[in-house]
Amino acid sequence: MKEPLFPDWVILSIVPDHIWQDGTLFCPRNAAADHGRLVQGGLASFESLFADSVEGAGGRTFTRSRDRLPSCPTDEQAEVLVLDRIPLEDVKAVIVRDARQAQREATRLEYQGCDPSALRFMVAPVLFRPYELRPYLARGGRPSETPWP
Repeated sequence: MKEPLFPDWVILSIVPDHIWQDGTLFCPRNAAADHGRLVQGGLASFESLFADSVEGAGGRTFTRSRDRLPSCPTDEQAEVLVLDRIPLEDVKAVIVRDARQAQREATRLEYQGCDPSALRFMVAPVLFRPYELRPYLARGGRPSETPWP
């Protein structure tokens, strides 16, 4: 099996105010697609995240199921790109794959001179399993998040 390029990555849950700030951009699929040409700002671009169908990677079309949560984008690789930085106080949680990763991330923060206890860590394994995530979300699943430690 091929090693993943980025074995550890996290999801930041942030206060939603950043969605409406000047400079925030949206992409209904991975923002790197088509050399970033699909990335745009504005309400219509935000709404494109939830379109009935989205042209995704490999020429595949992703169609929104009727059971999908209204808050969930049609393509799981949709992106919201926030201009500049997100203040630490606006980070609601750091979501990780498992407890081992939570410990690694906390240690990394300590090495950088940050206090990991200032952040809330949540474990949500299904969010890090793309082949399970897509059908799970299509069925209307809401990933569970478990606090760590």
